Parts: sequence; C-alpha cells; structure tokens
Amino acid sequence: MVTLSSLRRIKETQQGTSGLDSSQVSAIAGSGVSVYETLDSLPATGLTAGDEAYVKGNSRLYVSNGSGWYNTTLVNRSPQWDSGGEPQSTYEIADSATPLTIIARAKDSDNPDSHLINQSFVSDSAQYMVDITIDSSVFTFTPKSADSIGIEVAAGNLTDSNGDFTYTFKWSDGVSFLSSPVVISYQPAAPTGPVFSTGYWWGYSRFNGGQALYLASNSSANDYADISVTNPEYLAGSNVGGMSYGWGHSVNSVDALGFKHGINTYVAGVIVAHSHNTGTAVDKSIMMYEDGNSTLYKDINGDNAFKTITGQSMRQSSVSGGPPGTATTTNAFMWDAPIYVPSQTWFNVAVRNTATNPTTGSGSTGYGSGNSSTSFSSYGGLGVSVQNYNGTSYSNNMNGTTTTSGYILGLIFSPASTWPLS
Repeated sequence: MVTLSSLRRIKETQQGTSGLDSSQVSAIAGSGVSVYETLDSLPATGLTAGDEAYVKGNSRLYVSNGSGWYNTTLVNRSPQWDSGGEPQSTYEIADSATPLTIIARAKDSDNPDSHLINQSFVSDSAQYMVDITIDSSVFTFTPKSADSIGIEVAAGNLTDSNGDFTYTFKWSDGVSFLSSPVVISYQPAAPTGPVFSTGYWWGYSRFNGGQALYLASNSSANDYADISVTNPEYLAGSNVGGMSYGWGHSVNSVDALGFKHGINTYVAGVIVAHSHNTGTAVDKSIMMYEDGNSTLYKDINGDNAFKTITGQSMRQSSVSGGPPGTATTTNAFMWDAPIYVPSQTWFNVAVRNTATNPTTGSGSTGYGSGNSSTSFSSYGGLGVSVQNYNGTSYSNNMNGTTTTSGYILGLIFSPASTWPLS
C-alpha cells in the first residue's frame, strides 16, 4: 500500500533533502527560502508555483503549486520517548530472586508507524551480575546469585560483590538516534556459599601418600565432616601423620608452597604442623597468592586472602573447644570466607610467623617429612599437585618448605560442584 509518508520519502530522495541538519537549514533559509514560525503563518494568497517556505515549528519545508502548500521533510528529526516510555536515570535490583523490568519505549518523530532499531548496550561488568533479555521495549535484568558473583569477584572479574553497571538504552531510525544511560545497582545478600564454622569441608595432607585429615572426631576416611558442630580450627591430633620435630621458626619467617587442584574448589584454609610446645600461644598470618606473582586472591566476599590468627595454641594436647574426648591440636587455620579457585590453576599459599614458635617451654615445632607426594587424589575426585613456591612476595621460602618436607601439610577445601550440601 502506498502511503503519504512513503511518497514523501521518495520525494526527499529525489530532492536530496532527507537528513539535513540545522546548519544546512540556515544555509537554505539564507538563499531565499521564507521562514515561518508556525504552520498557520504560511500565506494563503499571492502564491506562485515553486515558492518555498520553511516552518520552524515542525521542521518541515513546504513547496507551493500556486494555490496551496505541500510539505517535504527538510531535517530528519530524532526519535523521541513515547508517553510513559522514558526510563529513569537510576534503578536498583532488590535481591537475587527478583528480576528488574524496565520499559524503554521510543517512537519515530517523522513516521509513527515505522519500527525503530534497538542499539542498546551495556558495560562489561554486567555480564557477571545479571542476565539480560529483551522483548520489544521491555528489558528484563535477572540477577545472578550471590555465590555466582562471589566466584567472579574471586576470579578478578569484579572488584567486589556490591556494585553497579550502566545500561544505555538507544533507539535509531537509521539516521538519528535517541539514547539514555541508566545506572543499575545490585547489592546481593551475603554469599550463601561456605563460610567460617559453617558447612562441609574436606582436608588433605601431602604426606603419608595424601593422608586424609578429618575435621570432626566422628568422621571417617574420604567422608566430609560438618564443622558447624565443632571448632574448625582443630583437627584430631591422632590423624596428623608423617611428622618430625625440630623445625625452627623465627619472627616474620615464612613458609610457602604451590598447589593445584584438578577440579573447581573453594579453598577455606591451611593445615600446618603442630608443635610440642608447652608454653604460650603463637600468632600466624595465612595468605594465598596467584601463581608466580604477588597478587592476593580475593574471597567470595571480595576481601583479600589474608588472615591473621592470633592467640592460637599449637600444643599437641587436649585443648578446650576441640572435639570432646580427643587429643587435639590447633593446626587447621581457616579464612572467614572461602576462596574460589578454578581447576588446573596453580596458586601459592604462605604462612608467616608473627611470633617466635615455640615461644616458651619445652618442645619443638613439627613438620611433615614422611612419604611426601607431589601428585595424589583425595576427596570428591580431587587431584592435587604440589610445587615449590614461585611467587614474588618473598625473596625466597625463608623456612625452607619444599615439595618433600615442610610446615605446610595441606589445605582445607570443598569441591565447588558439591556446594551447598545438606
């Protein structure tokens, strides 16, 4: 069907008058075209065929046939927001279970029946925070879970769990466009993934052929333990094997070692050798770095992988708070939130003494030395590889921990595929 608008476009093409800007309009007006403020201002008498007039009120050029006026568009007008279709400047996603819906509806100023082209775009960070779907002029932003965002934080794709991104709504008629940038904020609830003193964890030692270490007194080999019922900083002393003694540690000395897991994991802490010390408690700082450099990992809360453990006894004796009726040792130190590590990714773990160990009394510090292994399997199909520390945070491994001996026995972890467990 032939419409007036299509005839107008044909005429515009023939005359070369489509898409002219304001400077071109001024040039035409200066060349003898009469300019009028409104359509009603056009003269009705004294017309000559070929007379031209420009009406500023609707940005149209009119040509007379001697008895009346006929219009042709001089300037391609930009699209405009339809009634109720203009988005706000800011929005906030309520929670991880509630999608955000925004209506951004525009129309062609020259031809209301035409269909505009959607050229909307978003900042890079959005892909890690939401999934976006578009149905005509309805835009839906479905938030990702706190756990998922925590993983992206740990991977370095986001700076922290709470943030915002910019979505720019843009519509074009092929010549001109209408755009509106919108800031969308999303602050998910605290991650529901594994946290300190909550959930299920495994542990392993790189000595005695990848010996299983248990996080609760009633666990058995290759089973996970619910550490929410006990203190996660204790392991049953009888299960720590392959031990020797006489390992000296001075203030600010560092043990460090490289690890790699064969599956995606949450790393929750470090298992170190205990002491025969009968004196006071010692302090430790535990850290986790990316392979080969000094960049700290981030946990699922967005915090750096650094924690200072203060006032913890390293004695191999009954300690208040451990599993009832067992000889315990405080040799499992956990972060306050776990760190996501993709499979086949090397990372460095470092333990620094902030006090001399042992501090007082008799005895000496333990270290692993029996039947060491640099490659073994453990819980949940986990494959573990070990290498010497290769980071840049310290000039060398100051306490001499290596793949065959040392103060760092193993790690506490949970397979990412099994979280959460119930």
